[in-house]
Formats: sequence, C-alpha cells, structure tokens
Amino acid sequence: MKPGARLVTGNGGPRAIHGNSRVIEAILHLRDPHEFFAAVSKTKSIIRLTEDGLLNINEQIDIHPRTFSEMGRYKGQDLRTLLLRMIAQ
Repeated sequence: MKPGARLVTGNGGPRAIHGNSRVIEAILHLRDPHEFFAAVSKTKSIIRLTEDGLLNINEQIDIHPRTFSEMGRYKGQDLRTLLLRMIAQ
C-alpha cells in the first residue's frame, strides 16, 4: 500500500471527494509529508482525520497538522518522531 493510502482509506475511501479534500488539506499543512509518513510507518502509528481537520494519532491525541510540522528538536531528538513513538507504546 502506498504511503498515505491508509490515511485516505481510513477517512472515507479513495472515491469520497470531500474526504480526499480534507486529506489533501491536512497534508498541505505538513512541512515534509515524506518525513511524516516515514515516521508514521516506522512507529506503526494509525493516523485519522477528525471532523475539524486535526490529525488523530492512535486514538490518543488530536493535533493540527501545522502544529505537528512545527515541532522541532529537543536534545538532538526529533519531537515528532518521539511523540509518535511515545503514543505507539
């Protein structure tokens, strides 16, 4: 399955125009979508979109895609990957 295909499938299917537009809008807020999907895959996280366009990660946290993208580094660790790892456990 292509990166991001699970995100589309889990949010109304690949033919749902409104669902796809929400997915595209959320992805456009991400600074580096490739990095995002690589981290999601590496941590085996499950990402869904909420009605408000937030990313729901492993049914534990809702975060705006832009906020997620703006998370930086702390003590040499990428906070986005660290967050995904912490929630996956």
